[in-house]
Amino acid sequence: EDPQVPGGIPSSFPSAVMEISEHEITEWITDKDLRVGETVILMDRPFFLYGCDDFTHYYYQQQYGITFTSIPVELGERKIEVKRELPPYNGFGSPQDSKQNCLSLIAHPPKKDVMKMLENGLKILRYAAVMESPHPEDTNRKFIISYSLAKDEMQI
Repeated sequence: EDPQVPGGIPSSFPSAVMEISEHEITEWITDKDLRVGETVILMDRPFFLYGCDDFTHYYYQQQYGITFTSIPVELGERKIEVKRELPPYNGFGSPQDSKQNCLSLIAHPPKKDVMKMLENGLKILRYAAVMESPHPEDTNRKFIISYSLAKDEMQI
């Protein structure tokens, strides 16, 4: 899924039912927006970027002349282990269809920029992040946020 920042979307927009289209998006997240030491809003949640891998560090030095310093983040003990399971097959369609419907409701193949994919190949920027949340159970959660330069895709 493309990283995107919803902006100016009316509160009446039924986001639980409908996906946001390009008409509602006013700003796209790029590699220029991701900096260690800053908070980025992804999927309506704030993530604090506290570190990055060696490739990402080198990339920012070469492209923008920026040097990142990792920021120590204290995490408490992880108390709850959540095991995620797919629901049992319900008999509609094939088991593979049911599994895919649990992973994604609408699957659309992305349009590919072949030149960008050839130039950037397997270049992936990786960041260590924690969620900034008022809920105490979220304070111990660590995340890896990956941004693919070839596909402009983000993974959390």
